[in-house]
Amino acid sequence: MSKNKTSKKKLFKKKKVEVGDLVALLSSVTGEVIEQYPLGIIVEKKKGIPSDLSETQDEKDVASVLFDGQVEELVDITWLLKIS
Repeated sequence: MSKNKTSKKKLFKKKKVEVGDLVALLSSVTGEVIEQYPLGIIVEKKKGIPSDLSETQDEKDVASVLFDGQVEELVDITWLLKIS
């Protein structure tokens, strides 16, 4: 693999989110940032069952996120994009 291809992979690798990070919410349909939704701050990270519409009972990494003055709990961290 050429050096350019390696650099591109690293450039677009999703960053791991941690407590205190500023994050944007991603669309579950397109994977793009939802521009109409406010940015949030992760206030807690743990294992749990995401509060989505799927019927899965498997525990995953979830977060409590402060969005516009309200804490949204059990957000699947795959729906969050760290803002640097």
